[in-house]
Amino acid sequence: MDFNEFDRDSLTVCLNKLKKNMYKSMAEILKPYDLKNAHFMYLSLLLREGDLTLMELSKALHFDRSNTSRVIKDLIQSGYIFCGRQDDTKRKYKVGLTDEGKRLTQEIMQKMEVEKQANSAKLSKQEWNTLISLLDKLAE
Repeated sequence: MDFNEFDRDSLTVCLNKLKKNMYKSMAEILKPYDLKNAHFMYLSLLLREGDLTLMELSKALHFDRSNTSRVIKDLIQSGYIFCGRQDDTKRKYKVGLTDEGKRLTQEIMQKMEVEKQANSAKLSKQEWNTLISLLDKLAE
C-alpha cells in the first residue's frame, strides 16, 4: 500500500484526538484527588509491580529520571508512596505504595474501569483486537 502524506496526517490527527480524549477523561477522574495523569501512571505501575527503584520506574514508563524524581517526590509528600533503601550496603532506593496509596489507586482504577467499559462498547472484541494489533505493528 502506498501511504501518502494525507493518510499520515489523518492518522496523526486521529491519534492525537484519541489521546486528548483519554487524557481529558483521566483528568476528570483524577481531579478530586488532586492528581495528574503522570501521578496515576506511577501509582498504577507500583500497584501492579510492587516496589521498584527510580530507574526501574523510569524505564517501565519511558520517562526520564528527572521527571520520575519530581513525580515521586509529589507522591511521597501526599503520603501515597514511601521511599527506602534496598539495604544498608546499597545506594539504590526502592519506592512503593503506602496503604493509603494502595487504597487510593484501587479506588481510581475502579472509576477508570467504568469509563473503559463505556468506551469498549464502541467496538466489538474483534475490532479491538485488530486495532491493538495494527497499532502495535505501527509502533515497532
